[in-house]
Amino acid sequence: MRSKALRTVAAGGVATVLALGVACGNSNPAPAASPTSTATATADRGVPLYPGATQTRHTGSTTLLSTDDSVKQVGDFYADALSRDGWKTISKYVGDYSANIVARRGHDGVTVQVTPLGSHTAISVSTYPTG
Repeated sequence: MRSKALRTVAAGGVATVLALGVACGNSNPAPAASPTSTATATADRGVPLYPGATQTRHTGSTTLLSTDDSVKQVGDFYADALSRDGWKTISKYVGDYSANIVARRGHDGVTVQVTPLGSHTAISVSTYPTG
C-alpha cells in the first residue's frame, strides 16, 4: 500500500513541477543546452544529468530535462548512476510509465522524477540539503 501511495505522490509531484514550469514560464522559451554540454554536466550537488538530454529549465535547485529515451531507460540510468556515485537509495520505483528515486549522500538529498510527456520523456532532478 505504501508503494502505491508513494507512486501516486511522485506522479503528482512531477505533474505539479511540469505544470508550474509551463504556467510560470514566459512566451520566450529558455535556450536549450546542447546535448554535448548536457551529457557531461551535473545538477547541483554533483548529480549527473541524463546523457544527451536537453535542459528545458533550471530554477533554484531543480533542473528539468527532456529526452527521446524511454522512462525506464532514464530511471535505470539514475538508479545505477546514483548508486555508483555513492548515493544511498531511500526509495526507488522504476517502471515503464514513471520513475521516482529519492537518495541521500552525506548532507545532500536528491529526488529524480521521470514521466512521459507527449512523445518525449520529462526528467526532474531536485537537490536539497538534508541537515
